[in-house]
Formats: sequence, C-alpha cells, structure tokens
Amino acid sequence: MAESASTTESFGARRRTARQFVLDWMLLVVLVAVYELLRDVVPLIGAPRHYLGWIDIDVFGGHLPSLWLQANFYRGSIDWEDTAATSVYFAYYVVPLLVGLLWWFKKRNGYFRYAAALLTLCGMAFMTYIVMPTVPPWLAYPQTIHEITDATIRGWNLPAQVVAVYLDHDYNLFAAFPSLHAALPVILMYYGWLRSRVLGIGMALYAAMVWVSIVFLGEHYVVDIVGGVVYALIAITGVETFARRGLGRRPRGDGSRPDGVDAAGPVLRGGVEFRSQAGPWCPRPGRPAATAGSGPAGRGWSARFAWFRQSW
Repeated sequence: MAESASTTESFGARRRTARQFVLDWMLLVVLVAVYELLRDVVPLIGAPRHYLGWIDIDVFGGHLPSLWLQANFYRGSIDWEDTAATSVYFAYYVVPLLVGLLWWFKKRNGYFRYAAALLTLCGMAFMTYIVMPTVPPWLAYPQTIHEITDATIRGWNLPAQVVAVYLDHDYNLFAAFPSLHAALPVILMYYGWLRSRVLGIGMALYAAMVWVSIVFLGEHYVVDIVGGVVYALIAITGVETFARRGLGRRPRGDGSRPDGVDAAGPVLRGGVEFRSQAGPWCPRPGRPAATAGSGPAGRGWSARFAWFRQSW
C-alpha cells in the first residue's frame, strides 16, 4: 500500500510539473509567434526605408565591413566559413530556448525575468521596424554583396520543403536595425552569467561569433549590431528595474522585516535567491516572499497574474 501511494504521488507530481511547464511557456511562445506574424505585416504600412550603410563607411574609413569580409573569406563555393556562419546565424532560433529551459528547471522566477526581457526587446524592435524600416547590406548592394545564407542553405541538399520554409517565406526584408540577432546574445550573456559563470562565458563567445557572422553574411551592418546591443541593455535594465522597484523590494528604514516574514527565509536580491540574517531587503509589506516552487493560489487568470508578480 505504501509503495502504491508513493507511486501515485510521484505520478501526480509529474503531472503538476508538466502542466506548470506548459502554462509557463505557453504565453512566451504565443507572444513570439504573434510578433513574427505582425513583423511580416510591417512592410504593408509603407513607411520610408532608410539606408544606414553610410555610418559603417564613415566609421571604417570608407570601407564597408561586409564587403571586406566577403572579399577576403568568401570564395563563391560553400566552404567551412560559410557553413559555420550560417549555422551560427540559425542557432538564434534554438539557443534562447535552451537558456530558458536551464532557467526554468533551476529557478522559475529567473525564467520569468529572462522571458520578460526577450519580449520587451521584441516589442521595442517591432516599434522601430514600423517607424524606421532599414535596408540590409545584401539588399542595398545586390551586385557586390552575396546572399551567402541562401546559397549555403541550397548547397546543404536539404529536402525542398525544409528549404522553402526559409527561402520562400515572405518575411520583412527591412528589419535590419536594430539587429535582433545581435541583441539576443546580450540578454543570453546577462542571464547566462546569473545562471552560471560558465554559461555566461559561453554566451559571450557565442555573441562574438554571431556578430562576426551576420556582418560576413551580409545580413547586417555594424551599426545594426550596436543598435541591437543598446536595445538589449535597455530591455534588461527596464525589466530588472521593474522587478526590484516596481514590485516593492525596498529597504525599510529600521532594517526590520514586515510582520510574518521569517528573517531567515529566502530573500530575492537582484534576482538571486539566498538565505541571510535579518537585513534591510524584504518583500513589500503584506506580500509573501516568492520562491521557485510556489504556484498560483487559484485556477483563475487573476490568481495566476498575482502569482506571476510574486514570482519575480
């Protein structure tokens, strides 16, 4: 009987974990999908398109980095440089999910801040694409800058249906600035470093490879990369500021904690949960401290939203 009860309890725990996983990831996946759909509609608005290549030319003494890289490393056939750069380019669709999974299994409140930073970045970029669509290098210089990404995909001998998903998709061509390919690795570096130093260093190396690859492939100018980095830093700063100030983890003047809050309990400071002696950092009076394993108190969306706020 005891063994049967234990098995039943274990099965129930797995079901709760699976349901929790679906709920936590569902909103992120839906919003990203909506963003991708709306981004493809941006060209229909008809805003004037801007050319930012002149900034790279001025900064680099009359030279365009994409042209220089392709002149020195592209040979007209698929070599290891083309394969490596294209692989790094498409890792953009996989690596953020892996980092999100690492956060979710380690500390869900960290995952929520990570996801909020990604969505904030996408929202800021989307608004920029509406008001200031920009032309990528390969489209601005079709006679001199090669579309290495397309050529490499065709040379991989993939099934025609797989190739068509990318080559035949009518996506927004005028979304060069800011570069989301350049921005996402910054968020990965920050939250990767909070997750573990090894992961943070790995994401820094990944970021460097992405930045070089997107210029070599002719997908972005260097100014697009700088813009992406700035946008990512703004998104991180906004989310972290909201998490620390907007949700009220403010010091009390006398260094005490609200009634009912255990002085030795878990404390969230800067997104890191730890146990400490009584000190000035505490949750807002009347709000229980959030823990990684806490869940929504009820089944309704209002209860779920209240739990989401506490989970920060």
